[in-house]
Amino acid sequence: MTRLLAIAAAWLVLLPASFAQTVSDPEAFIRDSYRIMEADGEPPQWGAPFYTDRMIALFAENEQVMMNNDGMGRLDFGFWVEGQDWDISDISVTTRPVTGTGDRRVVVAQFRNFGEEQTLFFYWERTAGSWRLDDVSSASGWTLSLLLKYG
Repeated sequence: MTRLLAIAAAWLVLLPASFAQTVSDPEAFIRDSYRIMEADGEPPQWGAPFYTDRMIALFAENEQVMMNNDGMGRLDFGFWVEGQDWDISDISVTTRPVTGTGDRRVVVAQFRNFGEEQTLFFYWERTAGSWRLDDVSSASGWTLSLLLKYG
């Protein structure tokens, strides 16, 4: 948990240039993010500009909860890996179109974390010419926006 809090604080202060830019290809962004983590890098920033305004507001609300609750927020694991630490391998990233619109996509990331199979669904919306991440859910049953809002 300490590692996650340190990562969150660092990401809120310093935004790497690679993640500050807009996202033109959600599938490539997710694939590149997991490859960075596979090479012992860090996941993208919580609440970074590539999230929708709705998600940024939910991250900000969670940060307020953390400040008022001795560092304990509503989210108690790293959603990019469904855990507090990672050892990523066997990455597969694909895109599913959303019926009836070209402005939404679902990017599916399948990987192993410490040998355990994980599947995450990243929900993207195109706004003002770039893609923004609007939510994340897991095959194991959680949805990021619900965790950030209700714990």
